[in-house]
Amino acid sequence: MTDQDKFVALSSEQVQEFFHDEFVRDQTRHFRMLVDDFRQLSDLGGGVGHFARSVSETYGRPVQVIDLDKESLARAKAAGLKTIHADVIRTRAADSSDIASFNLVLHHLVSSSNSGTEKLQGNALSNQRAGQFSQRRLFVNEYIYESYLFDEFASRMIFTITSSQLLSAGAKLVGRFVPSLRANTLGVGVRFHSLSGWVRLFENAGWKVERHIEGQPEIISVPRRLAFALKSCRRDSFILSPQAATTI
Repeated sequence: MTDQDKFVALSSEQVQEFFHDEFVRDQTRHFRMLVDDFRQLSDLGGGVGHFARSVSETYGRPVQVIDLDKESLARAKAAGLKTIHADVIRTRAADSSDIASFNLVLHHLVSSSNSGTEKLQGNALSNQRAGQFSQRRLFVNEYIYESYLFDEFASRMIFTITSSQLLSAGAKLVGRFVPSLRANTLGVGVRFHSLSGWVRLFENAGWKVERHIEGQPEIISVPRRLAFALKSCRRDSFILSPQAATTI
C-alpha cells in the first residue's frame, strides 16, 4: 500500500460531531422501504449505534455495530448493542449477517489522493461480498452531489479542498466570514459522488443496484452553490446485491 492509498482518519473531536441521530429517521424509513426482513444486520461504521438500535427495535432482529472509534463503540455497547472494534475498510460483516449497511460512512473513507480514495471506498464495498452468505445484501445511505458543470465536478472540488492542508487553511479563513462554507473535514478530506459516480463505484466493487430511493433535496447556500457549481445535494438510499466485480 502506497502513502496515497493510506486511510486518513478523522480525529476524536471530529468524530464526536457525528454523535447525533439527525438522519436516523430517514435512514430507517428508507431501510424499511427496501428491506422486508433479514436474519442479522452488521452496521459498518455504525458509530454510537443510533441506526442499529432503531432497526433492531423496528424488526426485532439482532444488529451489531462495527467501528474503529472506541468511544463510539462504548456508547453503542451502553445502549445494549453488540459491538466489534474493527476497520470497516478491511473487515467484512460477520458470516451470520445476511445484510450489512454503510450509513453516510463511505464518503469518509479517504486517502491523500482521489485514486487512492476510490480504491479504499471500493475495497470497503467489495469486502462485504465475501463470507458464508454469498448473496448478502448491502444497504447504503449516501450523499449525492450533482454539479451544474461536468459529472463529479462538485464532489471532486470538495475533496481537493478538504484533503489539502494548504487549501483547507484558506477555507478555514474564509469560513470565519462565510459560515456556510465551514466544514468539519477540512485538512482530512471527504469524497462524495454524484449518483452516477456512486453507481459506478458499486458496480466496480461487484455490486448491482436492485432498488434506489431518492432523498429530498437539501437547501444549499448561495456561497456553497457558487463555490462548487453545486446543482443539488440529497441523501439517497440503495439496496445492493452481489455481481461480478470489475477493475476500478
